Amino acid sequence: MDIQLFDIQDPVYKQNIKFCLGGDSQQLLELVKSIDGGLEEDPGEFESGIVLTNRIEQGRSPTFWIWVKRFRSTVYDYSFLAHECVHLLQSLLDWLEIDMSDETTEPCASLYEYIFGEILKILRKQRTRKRG
Repeated sequence: MDIQLFDIQDPVYKQNIKFCLGGDSQQLLELVKSIDGGLEEDPGEFESGIVLTNRIEQGRSPTFWIWVKRFRSTVYDYSFLAHECVHLLQSLLDWLEIDMSDETTEPCASLYEYIFGEILKILRKQRTRKRG
């Protein structure tokens, strides 16, 4: 399966999030380079999923990339996606300089819920297209 690219627009903080499905790690890195104009740092070895924060130009906010190699709707796949979404949430919070605390738990949880939900909508739509 070739790599597929989907945009997720964070409605609150207006961050640029790219969800990628399929392909392999090399295809992902080539896609990142072609869209962002380069790669801020080499992520090293990864095989089935990764979150990248890529900021080539210091004057602009980064692109947040989340990639999973496959999604077959198994319990493992949902767990793995949730795991990667936690990494994505942490990257977003670090960039936005938001610390997780009693005061920020609810907005942080809402952001996580939104991102996870948007990715699940994309995956459901892709699954429906495959059947049809």
